[in-house]
Amino acid sequence: MATIRDDDLLYIQRGEVPYKWTGVELKALVSGTAGDGSLIVGQYLTPNAQEYDGSSDLTINVDAVSAATANKVVVRDNAGSFAGNVVTVTTLSGVNAFLSSKVEVGGSFGAGNITLRSNGTGTFSGAVSASSFSGTLSGGDITADSIPNSALDNSTISGKELGTSLSTLTRGSYLTGSNYDGSTARTWAVDATSANTASKVVARDSSGNFSAGTITAALSGTASYASNSDKVDGYNATTAGTGSTCAVRDGSGDIGTRLFRSTYANQSTISGGMCYRINNSSDNYIRTCSDTGAIRTFLSVPTRTGGNASGTWGISITGNAATASSTSGNSGSSTNSRVDHDTGNAWHRPVFITDGQGSATNQRLYTDSASTIGINPSSNQVRATTFVGALSGNASTASNADKLDGYNSSTSATGSTVAVRDGSGHLTVNYLFSSYCNMSHGTATRNSDTIFYSSTDNYIRKSNASGMRSSLNVPTRTGGSASGTWGINITGNAATVTINTSDANSSYYMLWHSGNTVYKTNGIYCNPSSDTVFAKNFNCSSTMTTSTIDADKYAIQNLPTLP
Repeated sequence: MATIRDDDLLYIQRGEVPYKWTGVELKALVSGTAGDGSLIVGQYLTPNAQEYDGSSDLTINVDAVSAATANKVVVRDNAGSFAGNVVTVTTLSGVNAFLSSKVEVGGSFGAGNITLRSNGTGTFSGAVSASSFSGTLSGGDITADSIPNSALDNSTISGKELGTSLSTLTRGSYLTGSNYDGSTARTWAVDATSANTASKVVARDSSGNFSAGTITAALSGTASYASNSDKVDGYNATTAGTGSTCAVRDGSGDIGTRLFRSTYANQSTISGGMCYRINNSSDNYIRTCSDTGAIRTFLSVPTRTGGNASGTWGISITGNAATASSTSGNSGSSTNSRVDHDTGNAWHRPVFITDGQGSATNQRLYTDSASTIGINPSSNQVRATTFVGALSGNASTASNADKLDGYNSSTSATGSTVAVRDGSGHLTVNYLFSSYCNMSHGTATRNSDTIFYSSTDNYIRKSNASGMRSSLNVPTRTGGSASGTWGINITGNAATVTINTSDANSSYYMLWHSGNTVYKTNGIYCNPSSDTVFAKNFNCSSTMTTSTIDADKYAIQNLPTLP
């Protein structure tokens, strides 16, 4: 055991005054028998769990912080403040007592209230909950179930003193309910209905539908009902050639009409086919025939070269005859050759002359093998290895046999082609030129047409009602675009009458009316310049006095005696 002598004792400060201890004094301060036990740094001290046995220096500090840290002793910071998550106190008092977080009163944190005394100000940065409140309350976000009237003295909301009505919130159009000024609860609703009711907002019913009178809008989709939905620009459709109707193809794709009219100028040539009709009752279809031989047969005419000609023609023929009763000048015969008519069913040699013989009067005739160039009079056939030039009639094989006079056919409006109807019987052209276009439908009074046809040349173009009136230089029925002076009488009521102001120095008639008619009279007139009214007599229902009429200023005859 160590022995401490008095001389070995140092000055040890006790309290605020240094004091030199003696061994006797130290012994008196020790209770019981001293031993060799160690000093262990305990909880809330640092270094925690460190052992002190006197062999070396050891500094022990309190484990404290000013922040809200678990298992730390509370110490104030340099401003004298400290933080805590939940602080449980019996009484919180002092000037400017401040809690930066929330204060919870009651429940597991003990019973009691928070009292903010009059000698200090309580400031809470979070939320404060209390069952009652007295005194002055301020803050930017205050919610209370009830606030005593004494705490609301001189208080305002949006510049309005409490207890007074707010500025009136006026109900606008298409809303129900009364205006709102804060004094009485009001309920506003949209004034809507799904029924067809005037001046109501449209609201769909439980099925999403609503009713309406007339809806003016672009329609997308299919309407179950619409006026004139079965018409085109107001016209009904029909397969018959009925006037003022839209043409509809029948089951065969045909269109019926009365007459077709064309404004295109006449041409000097004919190409393509010719149109014809079998009759005007049971078979009145317009058909086209491009077979010139069939057309000649129907017209009962021969070709320009004498094809299908027969009988005796009382005409003079110049040049060489195709057939003759006799010929002369042939070197192969001393007599005239005879030409007979033959219809036998056999191939014969054709007769020809060579081009080298020129145009002499007597020319030699030649023939070739019938197998090379042949004629069968019975079947009216001509055969040759090659045909050159324009061919009339039907050929079993021929180049360009799919063309008409060298033109291909087309159902579209393609230039330099023969027009052919499409599968529906339609004929498509870019311009249809005709001298006349005959319209056979009956005349009707049409008051709703919006498209008119007019032209400054032979082309027909569309125009609207405004353009047609401008071209005709006429006003509308309501007087639109009218000007100038009209020498006409007008009956009925005028919508507007222009009244001009004039102070001219002249006499003018006075106007009066009876019923809806305005009249003038010669005996009553006025002078606007002198503001004078002239009449033979004046009749006043009240007493006329010198204060109500001045005879010096008015030219009044038979003035009564004024009182």
